Amino acid sequence: MAHLGAAAALLFVSGPWWAGAGLATVLIVSVAANLARYACNDSARVLELVLRTDGGFEVLTGAGRESAALQYLSLAEPWLTVFGVRSASGRRHDILLLQDNVEQEPFRRLRVRLRQSGWGGPVGADDAAGGDAPGKPRTLPRGRSGTSGDSP
Repeated sequence: MAHLGAAAALLFVSGPWWAGAGLATVLIVSVAANLARYACNDSARVLELVLRTDGGFEVLTGAGRESAALQYLSLAEPWLTVFGVRSASGRRHDILLLQDNVEQEPFRRLRVRLRQSGWGGPVGADDAAGGDAPGKPRTLPRGRSGTSGDSP
């Protein structure tokens, strides 16, 4: 979105032609760098997210599977859930789940757990959604349901 806004702003920039050309070049380089960093980086993309019964997470990325803890919760609504986890290696993953990306029952249980977690604290094996047996993870289906950033 920011790149589209900058491109639209270029249409209204007054000044010498070379200034607009320079700004357009910087914008193109920025788009290419962001595509290379996020869209084409399979090692950073979250392929699978597992909610463990102890309240923690496991993330599967192109680099492998590792444990993670809830870092923040931005939104937990029936149609959209946005939260972030930090893996054991220190990598931050920003997760965006839409209602049609996942099965409804696991998605509802995830939202309940996120709301109960109190910013990453573990919750018990039984929650308002009925809970699972301790140690049995719940897996959200694979897909392009999450975004990932690699800032520490």
